[in-house]
Amino acid sequence: MLALGLTAHSAVNIIGFNSPEWNISFFGSIFASYLPVGIYTTNSPEACKYIVLHSEAELIVAEDEEQLKKFLSIWDETPRVKMIVMYSEAIPTQVIPENRKNQVILFSDFLTLGKNYVATSPEISLDYRMKKQKPGNCCTLVYTSGTTGPPKGVMISHDNYTWTSSYFLNKFGCDFGNERIVSYLPLSHVAAQIIDVTGSLIAGCEVTFATPDALQGTLVEFLKEARPTLFFSVPRVWEKIEEKMKLMASKNNFVLKSMGFQLKTYY
Repeated sequence: MLALGLTAHSAVNIIGFNSPEWNISFFGSIFASYLPVGIYTTNSPEACKYIVLHSEAELIVAEDEEQLKKFLSIWDETPRVKMIVMYSEAIPTQVIPENRKNQVILFSDFLTLGKNYVATSPEISLDYRMKKQKPGNCCTLVYTSGTTGPPKGVMISHDNYTWTSSYFLNKFGCDFGNERIVSYLPLSHVAAQIIDVTGSLIAGCEVTFATPDALQGTLVEFLKEARPTLFFSVPRVWEKIEEKMKLMASKNNFVLKSMGFQLKTYY
């Protein structure tokens, strides 16, 4: 990011499903004194434009062609954006205007830029940027989904994230260095960032990234495979789990139903 010459404290908008690249982009932004801003994958181009302008973003990290097209369609209206980085597919050159072809790169090439970067002055070195950060400084902007109007941006400080994540982990008796989690809730949401992003780093968790269809029925398979020791969810997901358990119970014979009743009574 420093290699691109972005303005200090400008935003980096990240749009896509949970992945290592999402987390790397998030922390890379913070370390270099930029503000990572997650955008919901369901956002329309117009909603994306609002957040780009409001957060004063200069870099977009997008998952695939679907998300890339949203920003290509609004690029002329968001003049601060210098580059778009794609992290899950080959660059679809056929959809990129000729004057933008050098401004869309793959995540691997983006990392190479950073690896080869040499600061020309202390003020634009990574070490300098990291040392200048303070607990009360803004760490990120979290936007609401915008269902009742334009998305509302909320400033979250560094110490807000670290304290909240640490409290959660201590509250539930985290075994530091030995926990496993499955990342499936949208990382643009503050709850997922507290658990999956900052929380996993603080606790040294092993993180398994689910696929985009996790909430459409494949989550259970990921839970079976990853066997998480910590599992955080929102009420609707717990309701779906309950519904599935009731459906399974309705197909049980008398003995299994009796066992389930006794177990429920015991707890």
